[in-house]
Amino acid sequence: MRHLFLFDIDSVLVDPQGYLKALQDTVAHFTRLMGVGELPPSAQEVRAFEAHGLTSEWDSAAACVAHVLLERLAAKPPSALPDILQAALSALAEAPLTLPPPAYGPLAQRIGALISPGTTVPEAALAVLWQDALTGEELAPVLPDLGQVLEQLLGHTYDFHRSPTTRHFQHLVLGDQAIRQTYGVEPDFDAAAYLETFDTRLLEERLGVRLHEASSRGALFVALYTARPCLPPSGAGTAPLGYSPEAEMARALARLDAFPIVGLGSLRWLAGESGESVDHLVKPSPVQALAAIGTAASGEVVSALRAAYALRREGKLRPPLRGLGDTTVHVFEDAPVGVEAARRAVRLLGQEDV
Repeated sequence: MRHLFLFDIDSVLVDPQGYLKALQDTVAHFTRLMGVGELPPSAQEVRAFEAHGLTSEWDSAAACVAHVLLERLAAKPPSALPDILQAALSALAEAPLTLPPPAYGPLAQRIGALISPGTTVPEAALAVLWQDALTGEELAPVLPDLGQVLEQLLGHTYDFHRSPTTRHFQHLVLGDQAIRQTYGVEPDFDAAAYLETFDTRLLEERLGVRLHEASSRGALFVALYTARPCLPPSGAGTAPLGYSPEAEMARALARLDAFPIVGLGSLRWLAGESGESVDHLVKPSPVQALAAIGTAASGEVVSALRAAYALRREGKLRPPLRGLGDTTVHVFEDAPVGVEAARRAVRLLGQEDV
């Protein structure tokens, strides 16, 4: 019997206070730019986003800013709205308003209800917020331009160069020096790395030692299974430019450097090879969970990613997913979306008599 252990990182191995503060400060930055003051989500509201399937702060930051933007427009509808986000925010800031606290929790619930294997988080968020925009007749004159602005906020949340909220968020989590190294651009502003400043370790020292000992004698096989950005998989031959080492930073903090990572960078590499959109591969898609299972079993991330995609898209069973034999899969997750992705992965394997 082979035992595979898949560990999520945030709120399982490390306490991601750096992400929480960066999300709050990013939302506050953009609400301040639109002239309504700082309106960040609370820690409880951030947990609501995660509970409803919005596990990436890139998505939840953009959704929060878009939601406040609609609240601002509804409170005092303008006669015109620039179709560029920065210009739209500046125009609104010329007539500052005080808004009541946004209802981020219900927003998370509504977006989560639309997330499915065929609908990504950004697509669900855009659908919910566009429906909100259509509800009020007072926004009819600016709807075409508003549609462009919402697309700029939510259409490319996984692209540092195209998403303004993701770009700002990454400056905060990585710091200005790492922005240069990771993305090859001059930073927009000076910042310390929130992940280094605020994250803390959750995994007890004795448990980490036991994991390493059990792994070294073949009693269990471990992979880290996370939505955090990470470097491209070892052996892929891909330059690290544009790949943010956030999962590796957390792995080092948890002192689990011996174990492989299947994170957002891994899926970004797979997306580039397959032509698939990365947000169709990350959890709740079973592709990431299948890749984590294959990686834990073999230690080979590249072959596991390819096998995961082949099984999900083509129904073809390839090593290392083929030949798993008598295997158990144990998932350590704090969010239902990750558990559900693992269940879907196991069901797919079961359909192939694995």
